[in-house]
Amino acid sequence: MVLRVAESPEWAFLVLFLVGSIFCALVTPVGAAFDEPSHIGRVEQIAAGGILPQRLPEEYLGQTFANPHRRDYDSYGGLESQHVLDIVFGNTTKFLGTSDPYTPEELSQLGGSAPYEEGERIPFLFSNSSVNNPVVYLPQLLGFLVGRALGSVRSVVLGMRFGGIAFFALVMFLLIRKAPMGKWALFYFGLVPANVVASSTVTADTVTILCCTAFLAALLWTIFADDRRRSTLALLCVSTILLGLLKVTSILLLLLLLLLVPGRGARPKRDGLLVLVSALVCLALFVLWMRAVSGINTGVMYKEGVDPRAQMAWILAHPLNFLWLNVKSFVDIASFDFGDLIHLSARAGSGDKFFCVIGLFLALSAEAIACRGIASSHRREVTWLAIASLVLLILYFGMTNTALYLQYTDVGEGTIRGVQTRYFLPVLTMVLYPILLLVSRALSGEGARPVRGDGGKTTREGEGHAATCAYDMESGVSLAIVGMVLVVVGMVENGLVILAAIF
Repeated sequence: MVLRVAESPEWAFLVLFLVGSIFCALVTPVGAAFDEPSHIGRVEQIAAGGILPQRLPEEYLGQTFANPHRRDYDSYGGLESQHVLDIVFGNTTKFLGTSDPYTPEELSQLGGSAPYEEGERIPFLFSNSSVNNPVVYLPQLLGFLVGRALGSVRSVVLGMRFGGIAFFALVMFLLIRKAPMGKWALFYFGLVPANVVASSTVTADTVTILCCTAFLAALLWTIFADDRRRSTLALLCVSTILLGLLKVTSILLLLLLLLLVPGRGARPKRDGLLVLVSALVCLALFVLWMRAVSGINTGVMYKEGVDPRAQMAWILAHPLNFLWLNVKSFVDIASFDFGDLIHLSARAGSGDKFFCVIGLFLALSAEAIACRGIASSHRREVTWLAIASLVLLILYFGMTNTALYLQYTDVGEGTIRGVQTRYFLPVLTMVLYPILLLVSRALSGEGARPVRGDGGKTTREGEGHAATCAYDMESGVSLAIVGMVLVVVGMVENGLVILAAIF
């Protein structure tokens, strides 16, 4: 059994992920996940051919929002059915705003049978979702088309949710299956509770997280597994291009391509040229999209006391104070609380803190043991990766915090509001893997041995491919098996807590 799981951990991931994410999708009322109403409206708009959102009438904003700032910017959204908005916002208020259990009557009125395309259509502000590129909604778009054919509001929203779940499961399954190294790290990443919950909602995070993970995986395979497969090159180039169409902070990952220049990571000139062209295309797409959405006001929902221009002036006048706020935010908030259940935490608390977390930690430990040979033979690359990842994490964290400080926090306030775990899921692989390799390098490399199965053979696939035999996946598989059992226990515990909190 151990050898079987060692050879195919992607199947264990697939079963556990699908069970957890489908459960989360079914127990969350329609529209009750964070920002889900605006994502639903944006997907419907894209399905109707609207690449960019519509400009909303000024009088609508004046009646709806008490203190909209940045009047020199236009505010955008689309038209949505009045009864759909009543359903999704009613569910949001009940699910996130109270802790009262649902009665049988309330459960029967969650929008399950209400027709989707009925009633008067009114202007609806998309807020931050208005600047999202249509690419980040492709899985939900396919689910929307299927759900719309069934007719009800619930079928449409569940169709979008299941589209995101299927896409996340498929991509992660293929990444784990094809990985010449890092299988247990990817297994861990795919089953982090925050990832399972986030992927079960209508969101732009699913494609963003997957593209960033695919980019980082292809980069690490190239540098540390000496992977020369054409499929890996294609994955690296495609994911590099897509970075320009994701959330703004994703563009920072391009800096990691510099790791390909020195040492073993250097590819043949033709391959290097393809990666360079991909990076230039990424930058061009990023600039073009930013120009297209630069006039859109994403902060019209600002509460009283929030003024982005005054806030930026305060940051420039007090740089050391703002730096200290970032340090406090890093230490105090649960940005890297991998047991977080995101919107379900509003009902069930912050989730299981032992079984899931310890189980997934054991999977990481298995990865550290499996990588001993790689880490010892790539010492310089490990050092450079650790330095680059630390710099990039600081930039990513600072850029995210600055955006939230400008948009959601009173001028000069002593905390940064609105930071959520899911914002950092796209760079979780980047944060974890350098740590794993440093730990692996510190371990004795004498235990590394030739491995059975594809993970340890030297094979050829296409032109110029050479897979390393230093990745000893089986050596840590016992830890991973114990970790899987604990993850299952943690998922069951979380599920029972969630059900008890709702019902």
